[in-house]
Amino acid sequence: MLMVTCFLFFLLRRSFNKIHRAQERIKKSEARFAAFMEHLPAYVFIRDNQHRFLFVNRIFENEFGVPAEQWIGKTIQEVLPDFHDSQILENDLIALEKGFDQKKVAVGIKGRMRIFMSSKFPLVLGKETAVGGISLDITELEQAIRDRQEAQADLSITYRAVEASSNGIMICDTANPRLNITYVNPAYERITGYTAAEVLGKNPSFLAGNDRVQSGLIEVKNALKEKREANAELRNYRKDGSLFWNELRIAPVHNAAGEVTHFVGVITDITERKLYEKELEHKVTHDVLTGLPNRLLLADRLGQSVSYAARLGKMVAVLFFDLDRFKRINDTWGHNTGDLVLREMARRLSASVRGCDTVARFGGDEFIVVLGQIAEANDIGPVTQKILHNLTRPLKVNEYELDVGASIGISVFPQDGREAETLIQKADLAMYEAKQSGGSTFRYFIPEMTTKAQEILAVEAGLREALRQKEFVLYYQPKVDIRSRRIVGAEALVRWQHPEKGLLFPGYFIPVAEESGLILPLGQWGLEEACRQAREWEKEGLSCGQISVNVSARQFRQEGFVEQVRTVFEETGAETRLISLEITESMVLEDVAGAVKTIAQLKELGLSLQLDDFGTGFSNFNSLRQFQVEYLKIDCAFVRDALQEPSAAAIVQSIIAIAHNLGMKAVAEGVETRGQLEYLARKGCDEYQGFLFSKAIPAEEFAKLLDRH
Repeated sequence: MLMVTCFLFFLLRRSFNKIHRAQERIKKSEARFAAFMEHLPAYVFIRDNQHRFLFVNRIFENEFGVPAEQWIGKTIQEVLPDFHDSQILENDLIALEKGFDQKKVAVGIKGRMRIFMSSKFPLVLGKETAVGGISLDITELEQAIRDRQEAQADLSITYRAVEASSNGIMICDTANPRLNITYVNPAYERITGYTAAEVLGKNPSFLAGNDRVQSGLIEVKNALKEKREANAELRNYRKDGSLFWNELRIAPVHNAAGEVTHFVGVITDITERKLYEKELEHKVTHDVLTGLPNRLLLADRLGQSVSYAARLGKMVAVLFFDLDRFKRINDTWGHNTGDLVLREMARRLSASVRGCDTVARFGGDEFIVVLGQIAEANDIGPVTQKILHNLTRPLKVNEYELDVGASIGISVFPQDGREAETLIQKADLAMYEAKQSGGSTFRYFIPEMTTKAQEILAVEAGLREALRQKEFVLYYQPKVDIRSRRIVGAEALVRWQHPEKGLLFPGYFIPVAEESGLILPLGQWGLEEACRQAREWEKEGLSCGQISVNVSARQFRQEGFVEQVRTVFEETGAETRLISLEITESMVLEDVAGAVKTIAQLKELGLSLQLDDFGTGFSNFNSLRQFQVEYLKIDCAFVRDALQEPSAAAIVQSIIAIAHNLGMKAVAEGVETRGQLEYLARKGCDEYQGFLFSKAIPAEEFAKLLDRH
């Protein structure tokens, strides 16, 4: 019995020990499970079929701030009154019915949408059924997936864009010191002529070939060394050896650690732009007609020549050219012929100087030659004479042989100035002196020319003021019928009643007015004043005959001149029979066809015309007949010499004969002696004017003279 009892005790003890060990294992297992549940980064819960929580792990407390024990026995709405999501409850029912449910659920928590991967399954707890669930917050994972997908989409778009780009794109690896090319797009292949297979692994600078002295290459090299962006314009060479201009942009590519792992280069073929820029630069700095440097480039070249000469102690000569008789050629033969002349003169000038010299078109028919590196002043004259000789050679254009010369003014650095503008200005003054001397010659600048130029400018300024202040007056020199000795008209001559210098004659100011263009308003005023005075005398009953008014060459050639004349007569109310216009022989010879047309239009207005200074030009009988003027005026020089020089007498007789043969009257100018008058009367001259009868006198005195005659 004792043995049985001992055996039973042994068995009981062993069973107890087993149970105890089993309980310990269960406790440890439960502790591990509880620890696992507490630290599991997922929401673990058990809800009964009434949706009340039977268990929640620690994450519920951490996430929602509600202790775990307060969840037990309550629904989620009871714990979180603001929480409303019927989908959770529907998923519970699905799990109870189907046994398992796994879904991605979007839930609003703490004002933002969260995404969970939720797995639910049925549990049997005694006689009750419940729902167990594990929900893992995959919000960040979902965002990462979306970001990755978007990045892949962007990368795909970027790749397609890179492949389709019209710009060449290459990628270089910085892992290799040579920055080997690892990728090029199709545009790179098209621009360079190289295939991707031919360039992969090469240093990108191979496109420069042997053309290594480029500032752009230095900039790119420095940027690669400093791992920064850079832009550069490079001369590169295609596979076939042809040059193309490449606008290269490079930029570093950083990895997540901020290290530069690659460089991206964008190649743009700017060859056409460079050619256009070069063409545009040429147009900006060169004359379109002749191809010579223009004023802009001239100033730069002259400045360089002066600087260079100053360093070497040498001289620079500036030769200012103005073509003689060019305007006559242009007006007579047309602008196309004029352009041909300018191009030929430009060619001759360029052929007459050294390669280091500059030939420029300054404007119109003006050219400038810069002779640099001159050692002796005596060298300038022979060179200028050689150029002048080349320019004055006969020029054949369209089967016509034209006589073109040039007036040349010379200034010299350093004695005449050290600035380009000053040298040009002084050469211009010297050219004007050469022109005044008859042309086809040259003059060096001398200081007195500046004084003269200043005087001319002063006269010009005075003329402008005189026009504003109405300081001009008309004097009238009577025209007398040789046979009857009666006054038959007068020539209106302008005088300047200067407030300080007194009465000034035309020789003082008319050349300046012509040169400055002020002859246009002055001539307009003269015609208006003569018309006004003639009408006034007619109203007073004075028979003044015809008042002749001088017309300048610029007036006569001015566009709209005839219409201006018509307007003057309309505004003043004067009749055209009271006025005649005097034009010079040289004026009409510059453009015979144009002169004939203008004269015809003036005659349609009822005006008569007088051809002044006849015999000083080269009119032929046929052209004279075309002009249809009423009077030929014999120049005073022929009248003065007619009694002493047979040639002058012959000219006077010829003019009178021509006038009568063409149905015109001959008028002699500058008659000062009775002998001259008697000679003219014998030769049949019709009218005369001059000091023998009267000098030019004011309107009041002329009116009194009319009363006496």
